[in-house]
Amino acid sequence: MECSIAKKIWGWSKENNLHYKFMISDGDSKAYASIWDTCGCCADCEKWENTDKRSAEYKKWHESRGYVERKKSHESGKADCSRVTKLDCVGHVHKRMGSHLRELRKKVTKLKDGKSVKGRKHRLTDKVIDKLQTYYGNAIRANVKPGKLTAQQQKEQISIKQQAIMARHKFCPSGPDSWCSHKREGKLQRKDHHLDAVFLEFLLPEFKRLGQYSLLIRCLPVHSQNVNESLNSLMWNHAPKHRLKGPRVIENAAMSAVLAFNCGAASRQDVMKAANIPG
Repeated sequence: MECSIAKKIWGWSKENNLHYKFMISDGDSKAYASIWDTCGCCADCEKWENTDKRSAEYKKWHESRGYVERKKSHESGKADCSRVTKLDCVGHVHKRMGSHLRELRKKVTKLKDGKSVKGRKHRLTDKVIDKLQTYYGNAIRANVKPGKLTAQQQKEQISIKQQAIMARHKFCPSGPDSWCSHKREGKLQRKDHHLDAVFLEFLLPEFKRLGQYSLLIRCLPVHSQNVNESLNSLMWNHAPKHRLKGPRVIENAAMSAVLAFNCGAASRQDVMKAANIPG
């Protein structure tokens, strides 16, 4: 969302005594920074948000217990503060894994084993990055659902499933000529599709950054901007972004997109009837 649009929306809400408590961000921090205190805020927020982040005073406070307590109270919703709370679109957050890993791959060409980050077998290919991105997104979505399993329950479920898989092999033929690899070798065959061990040290800082509590807690309500993106796509169908259009065309495209989004294609016929246009 653009800063100017965010200011208008939150400005209108204030004029009509409506408090938008949350903002679903798409990763652009400038828009949130422009409206976070529209409806006011507590004394702590007013002081420290307007303090230079590079100053010695702010750095000292940032490392103090007061900062931790303020952060916890605001994140839990217990603080007596009217500031707008920032939430993150789950779709945008899970895409960060892919974009960050691709940027990291550009910056670092070789690892400690002397081999390139890119490559084919056991290296950070586009296919591997897409998989890690999918796993990251699935992990977020799976662990924000009510009634989710605890770590111990997950281990128990995995153990049960592993035992069930092993039990299936009792029906397989035994002997060295068996078509079942488990019966031939006495163990389950593991597929050779892992990353080399050297990637653990390389990727761990990135995983820790994308696994920070402050980021993941903003994903808890599992909101997304898919609805907004859908509306945007309808508008750009009428007025493509890569072509220069005047304000009148943009306004008509926006109105047509809103009609189609809310009422479907039949809304065009209603407009034509109201305008006495035969069709």
